Amino acid sequence: TVDYNNYYNVSSSNLMQIGATLYTTSNYKTAFPTGGGANSINKDPLYVSSTDIHITDGCNNGTNLGLTTDIDGNTRGATPDIGADEIVASADNLAMNAIISPLTNSVSPGPINITVLIKNQGSNTVTTGSVAYILNGGSPVAVSLPSSIAPCDTLSVTLTGVVMSAGSNSFTVFTSQPNGNTDTYFGNDTIKTTYCTPLNGTYTVGGASPDYANFNAAVAALNCGGVSGKVIFNVRAGTYNEAIQINPIY
Repeated sequence: TVDYNNYYNVSSSNLMQIGATLYTTSNYKTAFPTGGGANSINKDPLYVSSTDIHITDGCNNGTNLGLTTDIDGNTRGATPDIGADEIVASADNLAMNAIISPLTNSVSPGPINITVLIKNQGSNTVTTGSVAYILNGGSPVAVSLPSSIAPCDTLSVTLTGVVMSAGSNSFTVFTSQPNGNTDTYFGNDTIKTTYCTPLNGTYTVGGASPDYANFNAAVAALNCGGVSGKVIFNVRAGTYNEAIQINPIY
């Protein structure tokens, strides 16, 4: 039978097809042949890179099929990892899983709260550690973990009073010092994103001291922050060799 698989599609909710039936994230989790298996999951496998498909998260366990080694010859555990690769969990590995609030990159200027989800991907319970952020290249601002995290568990941490400037804001958030130690794997510690305040009013494009040097810069601000009122771009005379795409604006 088919079970204990990880079905993941980064570009849509479609996961698999059995016969003429297409299964999505909402209906795949039933016993085969009317689904992909009751114990299957839909999670990012967190490969090392797009060209190195070894996994970095040892928390997605399958079932023992009697295979003693993985594709690299590493010993399989009693409840092996899903897929061809078996990972030996690091002792202290605190991962930055996701930014869960705000859900959009368009934010108002001034202080906002940002909530992140962190995950213990190590074999030790994490009792101490920190989450820190850097805004617009400034100094790191750190907060301590509010509680312990057991192996493979997650914890939400809210960063309060993050002051957004008008325009574009670069934001980097990362974990550090699980149990007071150096994290054993840095590849999953950090998330970077850009927050933008919405446009409202008249802006110049091109020429001397413009709001935006070219169309690409103006559209990037528009796509990132959206609008909060009527927006006019006054384009100064010049040559603009560019291709732009304006996303739906809400």
